[in-house]
Amino acid sequence: MTPDSWWGGVNDFDKSLVDAWIFSGHTNAEAPASITGEKGMALRCMNFAWTEQSGFDGQGFLVFDGVDDYLVNENMELLDDFTVIVDRTALENRANCTASKSANVGKGAFIMEIRDSGSNGYSYYSFNGYNEYTARGEGTAWMTATSYNGHAIARGEAEDTTMLCVGNIRKTETLGRLFKGGMKFFALYRRSLSQEEITAEIGKLTSLWESRKNV
Repeated sequence: MTPDSWWGGVNDFDKSLVDAWIFSGHTNAEAPASITGEKGMALRCMNFAWTEQSGFDGQGFLVFDGVDDYLVNENMELLDDFTVIVDRTALENRANCTASKSANVGKGAFIMEIRDSGSNGYSYYSFNGYNEYTARGEGTAWMTATSYNGHAIARGEAEDTTMLCVGNIRKTETLGRLFKGGMKFFALYRRSLSQEEITAEIGKLTSLWESRKNV
């Protein structure tokens, strides 16, 4: 697929799309060094064993083992607003960090769905503004600078960083807060989308995932 311009237009996605990564249509035989998004940006695959427990499961999911698997791009643009959309299912009732743009403590546009040992809830950081909720559903989830799945969240004033990690809080993580479970897709936008816009984007992402699942 040839990437469109930086400012959007790919597969009718909203023009604020930074990039979207669809995880169906791959096999473990490929053992890819990276996964390329719809706009051509690569997420490097870190530590995957390329098995059904640490790689592609044959059903369209990318499975993270919760030990050391994650995806990373260290050259993302700096954001002053954002939307994240992801479809993920955690294993073993465990949900450590789904995604983060925080290369350093106290910085970054977001940290999405992190649960530390002993915590009763899940934490969400928006420009280092701290938020916590006990509920966390499976399947599709989204976060903007001021909302998590429709729940209002507080936004802080931290600077963003150029690192994006999917399945880990940051590249230097040593506390075992890595995601264990499967993901269908992950998408990042440079503005806060409305609920109606998010619903439309989820439809496009799901359609692409379905169309490639059995390729």
